[in-house]
Amino acid sequence: MKLTWSAIVPLLLCLSLADAGQVKRVIPIYRASSEPKLTGTLTNPVWRDATVFTSFSTSDPESGKHPSQRTSAYIMYNAENIFVGVRMFDKELNAASSPSKSGADIDSTSICFDMTKDGSEALYFQSTASGEMSNGTTNITGKSVQTNLKDWRCVTKVMHGEWIAEFQIPFKAIGISKLETTTVGFKVIRRIKRTGEVIQGPTVLSNSPGDLAKFQAIRFTAIK
Repeated sequence: MKLTWSAIVPLLLCLSLADAGQVKRVIPIYRASSEPKLTGTLTNPVWRDATVFTSFSTSDPESGKHPSQRTSAYIMYNAENIFVGVRMFDKELNAASSPSKSGADIDSTSICFDMTKDGSEALYFQSTASGEMSNGTTNITGKSVQTNLKDWRCVTKVMHGEWIAEFQIPFKAIGISKLETTTVGFKVIRRIKRTGEVIQGPTVLSNSPGDLAKFQAIRFTAIK
């Protein structure tokens, strides 16, 4: 099922990217020794060693505020895939929650990659809490185009006090056909329908106060 534009609009916040003169810290990403089975629970032992980001800030309805709910993002990779787990705490959720079937009316999370390193275009992979998936590109002009890649996966699970999304994204889906040592921009966007919050992270320090749409530079090291 395709998502409506109201579910995709938060992704456009990917677009005001890095200041031209800003030097970013590059975070090396953990290389997994085995491949996790996606369960939507983050209980597979391999997730314990993943690179973890916990610094998230609001970009809407007001920029730079501490979110009402905590978010953690876990990322690792092997020779073929990037694995991202997003744990989204929410005190209003319980195991009996029944997410709406309309992607515009429920919470969502998106994984974004800036492959250009100049902020001109980003790739996104999105899932709602009920498991509706979409992917595409969005650029600096605000134009967003949905695509229909079939080779990526996401498993979600709603539990008491949180929901979790686990993504498996092949390197080829982001334009890397052979894994070499590569630096890309990375961002997680979370949308909480109930509060109207759009939350982004990892929060990147910026020379421009209030500009939270910066991407964290991450590095994948070639597997010999």
